[in-house]
Amino acid sequence: MTTVNSGAVLILDKFFSPDGRSVFPVTAIAGDVDIEGTGVVRLAQSSQLAATSNVTVNSNGNTIRGVVTAGFDLANNSQQIGTLAGTGTVALGSGSLTITAASTFAGTITDGSFGTGGNLILDLTDSTGIVALSGTNTYTGLTLITAGTLQPQSATAIPSAHSWPSIPMAPWISTAMTWLLAPSVMGCPVARAGRFYWEQTP
Repeated sequence: MTTVNSGAVLILDKFFSPDGRSVFPVTAIAGDVDIEGTGVVRLAQSSQLAATSNVTVNSNGNTIRGVVTAGFDLANNSQQIGTLAGTGTVALGSGSLTITAASTFAGTITDGSFGTGGNLILDLTDSTGIVALSGTNTYTGLTLITAGTLQPQSATAIPSAHSWPSIPMAPWISTAMTWLLAPSVMGCPVARAGRFYWEQTP
């Protein structure tokens, strides 16, 4: 377990360059990561954590050299993890965060300061698993579910920038997508066989 506490900043930039020009990211942390207080973990390369790392983010980040940086900041890079937990802030930039295990996250997933259009991807190893989101999420990229279930537990869990067209196969959705409706989510769309259906929660 790697723990990053208040005031600490961990920038991950491990790579291999066999010819001095090409850059291949290398895993910098093989285990789980816990980010607390005002601690920051920022990626400077993709795939810096093991693809099975469980990440807990209870930090909203800090301002580093004048730049607001999230507790867990991809900074335009991409990362696959196991679980995501906590109440802090995750920033995607233009990168992608892939979650592969059932998770409950009550924090915020946002674009952050380094870019926009980042994607949240659910590719759960156990396709019956659920990723529950209850925070106010504002990332502007795609929400792609290739395996598993996304459970929005608040009306702000799905970014307002997302549109809900009633047409087959909106570009950010896969045929494997299912939804569970939390009682507080009114009029949430349910996807079945790649098409949106609107269901009103009593």
